[in-house]
Formats: sequence, C-alpha cells, structure tokens
Amino acid sequence: MSENKLVIYSWNVLDTNKSEDEVLKFLNSTSFDAFCLQEVSEKLLENLKELPFNMVYEKDFIREIKGKEVPCYIAILTPHKIENSKGSFIDRRYVPKLQTTIFIKLACLMGGGWTRLSKQQSGMYADIVLPTGQRFRIFSVHLSTRGSKERLNAFKIITEHLLSNEQNIIAGDFNVIDNSNFNGFNWLLGATFSESVPWYQERKLMETAFSNAGFINSLKNQGTITAVKNQTDHILTPKETSVLGSEVLKDSFGSDHYPVKVVIKI
Repeated sequence: MSENKLVIYSWNVLDTNKSEDEVLKFLNSTSFDAFCLQEVSEKLLENLKELPFNMVYEKDFIREIKGKEVPCYIAILTPHKIENSKGSFIDRRYVPKLQTTIFIKLACLMGGGWTRLSKQQSGMYADIVLPTGQRFRIFSVHLSTRGSKERLNAFKIITEHLLSNEQNIIAGDFNVIDNSNFNGFNWLLGATFSESVPWYQERKLMETAFSNAGFINSLKNQGTITAVKNQTDHILTPKETSVLGSEVLKDSFGSDHYPVKVVIKI
C-alpha cells in the first residue's frame, strides 16, 4: 500500500470451500486497502476475526440443509480505521417459484446438499479512513440469482447509499450473465420469461446502469468464475479516478470464483 494508490480486492470464497486454510493464508499474505468477501462460512468467519485486520460483516444468503438454516456472510477487511458501516439495505427473503423449487430439489438429489434458500441477496458498506485522512465508502454485495431485473433494481438501491462528496467503490458478486445462451437459468431461478430469452442482453443493461451511476467496470470481458468465461465478480470505480491496474488472479484457492483486484490512483 502506498499513499498515492488504493488496492481493492473482491472474492466469493464459496461457503462450502474445502480449502479454507489456503484462503486464510492468501488473505494474510496479501497487501490491500480493502478486501470484500462473499459466501463466508461461519467457520471461516471466526478465523477471519483472528487476522490482523479491521472487519465488518453481515449475513449473506441462508441455505436450508437437512431442515436447518445455515447462513454464510459477506465481509469487508481493511488495515485502516472503519469509521462507519451499514448492512441489510438490499436484503430480501427468498420465496421460490415452482420451477425453482423443482430445480433445487433435483440439484439436491444430484449432490447439492441443500433444499431451500430462505434469504438471497445482501449488501453492506464500510467507510474507511486512510492514513492520509481520505475517506472511501467500500461496498461488498452479493446480488440475486433470480434474474436481471432484480439485480438491476438492487444496483439502483445500492446507488442510493453512495456518499455524495467522497469516493465510492462497489465490489462483489453481481451474478450477471454475459452469455445470453445461458439466460434460461434466469427462468429456472425465478425470473420472468422475458429475461430468459436469448436476445435479452443483461451485460449491456448492467453496463449502462454502471455508467449512468458514474462508475466504470475495468474488469469487463474477463472471466471471474472457474466453470465458464463470465464476469460475475465486479469492482466498480468512479469515472473520475484513474485505474492503474485490474486483474483476475489465476488461483481460486478451492472456490468456484477467482479473486479479482483493482488498483486506482488517489
């Protein structure tokens, strides 16, 4: 970390990650100003509390496994002072549609291990103060899998919590579908039919929303998940800032997402 740049990471670590020791080693050996995490298991959360960082956290989604609700968490880590934080402003209870219930039950039979989501979609922010006195509002968010319209609406709500006179960074797992050939998953997970047709272009709509809100997506067109080339993970920075570098790391450390990094000049 230096006085003229800000280093931000974001990563969905996967709540069922079997390599949490590697996750902790990576976090503890990485230099950053803010690290946004999604899908943090309860066990990993307790271990994160032992790291030499300031941290705030909030419940992410909640799965039902064998009749028991099992939460995971979103979190923001920073070596700097956290002056203020807030969570739960885009939370929503999850009431699945019939096709979604059937899809989840089939996934469970094939080894998914869970039968229901009782909460999906979460967001929080932390106001961090650098040694120079500069303040940044850092968002860690995990948007819904239930369709593009719901994700766009969540992003609109996030922008209502921006600082008007200070820098804002919005990071997290946005669950955006880049390839319209996969739009059918929107319907399976509860979206309207109009969001599921092949000509529905979610990426174009999201990029327009980012731009209209005054942000740039310097990770655009880079794959951030292990299964297919799709930019699910984002670190949005203000248009007026200079991006010094953006990167998708090559090791997922047991997750189905790669850590992503953006460096801006301050």
